Amino acid sequence: EQQSTPKRVGLSALISKFSTREEVLRSNEAWVKPVDLDLYCNHESETALHVAVRSRHHAIASHLLAAGALPNLHTQGLGGQGEANAAWGKGHTCLVEAAKNRDMGMIDLLLKYGARDDQNQSLVVASQASDHLVMSKLLALKAHQDQEAGVNKNAIAEMHLGKSIKSRSSVSNLTYSSMCPSTPVMINWHQTGSLTQLKDQWLVDAAVRLNPKLRLSPKYQPMALHAITRLDISNNEIVSLPASVTTMQSLKFLSVAGNKLEALPETPYSCPWLEELHLQDNRLDSLPADRKSTRLNSS
Repeated sequence: EQQSTPKRVGLSALISKFSTREEVLRSNEAWVKPVDLDLYCNHESETALHVAVRSRHHAIASHLLAAGALPNLHTQGLGGQGEANAAWGKGHTCLVEAAKNRDMGMIDLLLKYGARDDQNQSLVVASQASDHLVMSKLLALKAHQDQEAGVNKNAIAEMHLGKSIKSRSSVSNLTYSSMCPSTPVMINWHQTGSLTQLKDQWLVDAAVRLNPKLRLSPKYQPMALHAITRLDISNNEIVSLPASVTTMQSLKFLSVAGNKLEALPETPYSCPWLEELHLQDNRLDSLPADRKSTRLNSS
């Protein structure tokens, strides 16, 4: 009795067979999202992330963000936050909730996942609470690399490293690279709605954000001030300037217009690259006697 030989199926036919079945399955499939992370709850006023941030539930907020929850959605309607929404019109973001709680850990988590403070809402909240640490964190977000300028490395090296080190090129390059800033920084704090003063640490933190290697050397972080090439703090309510503004070695543009300055710093001025200075619309009656002959283009 002859045994029947199993029928062989070609590889191409097998692939075709499975492909056909897959196509049938695809035609009958519909993607279902079992959980809408950004669904508005509490009378359609806020998302789960808003609630987690306000309640300081770091673990829940972290899981929501990791799963794709959007950090920049605004609250809707009153939702129990009437005063804030009445003032800001379109509600507020999770970053505002974290600033209200003065929760730096939550702020860092939100920033990690792309949270922004485009309307300065969080900055205003931090300013009203005189929370300078949170203010510095938020202000640093408004610092960016200046693509049209460079850092005055020679002046920085001579000022901080000394001529003896600077004269030895091999040692100087290594030392400068590890201790001094190299990325030019432009800061735009125009019309923030919250600045009544200007602190050195805010400027340092903003510049260090673009020169992160300096984070490893707290002693040398003040050098980051000399990486600032453009500083716009116009249209605020600043009443005085720190002395550091007068010694920034890479500063080319400075606008303090539209503030409440009654006097300029009396410290010696050393901004060798300064080209443009805006002082209009302040409360200045005169300039310091030894500044009137300073060579710069002021308006």
